[in-house]
Formats: sequence, structure tokens, C-alpha cells
Amino acid sequence: QQVVGALNVVTAPCCACEGRSNIAQCLLLAPKGCENLPALAERAIQLAASGVKGNERQMALSYGDIWVDTGSQEAPEKSVQVQLWMDPGHPLLGALWSQLTNLEGVPSHQKGVGFHLHFITTGTDSFWAQAVTAADNQGHSKELIQVLVEEKRGLDTPSDAGEASVLLERVQGRAEEVGLDLNRWSRETLSQEVIDQVAEESARAEQLGVRASPTWFINGYRHRGLQSQASIQRVIALELEELSRQEAPLDGAKGGD
Repeated sequence: QQVVGALNVVTAPCCACEGRSNIAQCLLLAPKGCENLPALAERAIQLAASGVKGNERQMALSYGDIWVDTGSQEAPEKSVQVQLWMDPGHPLLGALWSQLTNLEGVPSHQKGVGFHLHFITTGTDSFWAQAVTAADNQGHSKELIQVLVEEKRGLDTPSDAGEASVLLERVQGRAEEVGLDLNRWSRETLSQEVIDQVAEESARAEQLGVRASPTWFINGYRHRGLQSQASIQRVIALELEELSRQEAPLDGAKGGD
């Protein structure tokens, strides 16, 4: 009954096709080869078996699309892996950065959740992706992004050529403030090595189905676009709860020894 309920209640999160409104209809009617169906059905069944309430189950599935093997080995000691693929030159960088900062500050996330950033270009101008990648090579990508966000706020149209030049000057003026070797950073930003790094990350992103900045992967479940903070936080919470339930019998067994 739980599984049937999950399949009938949960809205199919991929593009609506032929009026189908839930996963059960997709399973019955979708053409062979739909990449979303196996992962979505498995996820619905897992959540149904875990005892998650119907409304939470629907929220967890209603905006993700498929599970993707990202091949990540980052921070294996963390229970939940959150990968964020982002273009630092995107106009919505400020909103995204505020959201990420808030998510990292949630107490339950600080021990059990690993956040990993990947810098890509989604347009024709890869300069800021290169600049942040060059800063990341010195271990200061987050600090540089914070400066970039702060300086963008003071400009009306930072995408215009004149304003973009002012933005670069302001960020360069604060580079050493955040721990960067200014000469090395300026040189490496335009180097072929960093250009290749950004190109390789962008190509990998395309292989993973990243079509927009930002794109989130939460334990492999892909979420495209600027999601609400509450939505991302709900999925992380469900993943933590599911892992806690899986670990509970082991904890009980240890306590009985």
C-alpha cells in the first residue's frame, strides 16, 4: 500500500508528457528507454519503505529528475554528498551564494554533509569561471566568490563592458585581502592550463546532464536550476534521515554487545 501510494501521489518530476501527472502513469504509458523511470520508481519505493510521510515523499521527488553516478570520492567520511555545479559569471550568483552559505551553516549539515563546488561556463564568456578556478588552485575560491558577490551589488549592470571592467578592478583590488597571490592569480586566470581546467569541468558537467547553472547533485540526485533553499534542505534532511534509519539496527547491535 505504501509503494502504491508513493507511485500514485508523487508527481512525475521530469517534463510533463501527454498529460501524465504521476509516476504510476509514466510507468504504464511511457515509451521504452525513458532514462528517468527506473531511478524515479526505485526512489519512490525506497521512500515508501522508509516510512517517510506522504507529503514529505512528494516534496522529495517532485522537483528532482534522475539519479546520476557522479563518480565523486570527495569527503567520503560525510554521509550526504552535495555537489554544486555553477558558473561564477551567472547573473544569479548572489542569490545562489547566499543560499549555499545558509545551507552550510545548518547545524545538522556541518557534520554529516559535504559540499563540493565545481566551476563551469554555461555561456560564451568563461572569464569568471577561470578566475575562480585559478583562485581555487590557491585554496581561496570561496573567498573570491564572496568578494565577487559583494562587488557586483554595487554595480547596476555588471554585464556591460564598462561596468565589467570596473568590477574586475574592484575584485583585483581585494584579491590579496582574501589571501591570493595577486600576480600568480592574474597570470593563471588567463593561462592555458586554467582554460583547459574549466573546459574539462564543463565537458564533465555536460556528461552528467548539467544544462543550467546552478545544478545540484544530492547523493547523486540531480536538481537543475536555482531551487529554493527549503527544497534543497528538505532533500538533504530526507537523505540524513534515511541513513539514520539504515544505521539504527547496527547501533542497537553494538549497544547489546
